[in-house]
Amino acid sequence: MPFASGASSAIGYFRLHGRNSNWFNAPASVRYDYLYNNNEMPEFISPIHDMAAKTSTVLIFFNNCHAGSAAKNSIMLPQMLSKSEPNTP
Repeated sequence: MPFASGASSAIGYFRLHGRNSNWFNAPASVRYDYLYNNNEMPEFISPIHDMAAKTSTVLIFFNNCHAGSAAKNSIMLPQMLSKSEPNTP
């Protein structure tokens, strides 16, 4: 599924499943077996800042849970967000 971002309420919600290219033809253990790397994670920074500007709360859920990838990515993302500046109009 392509990444898409949009705000329709006061709560912004990102659900990141990973980028397994065989999503529809694989068992869950393969489908969610994905670790976002340091080159991919920055792609989410700008959309997260944009969402934060349009909503009162932003929730980010990593659902790439196989082999601890969600935990690893949930540590990486806040570090990257703290080093970035939100977009200003």
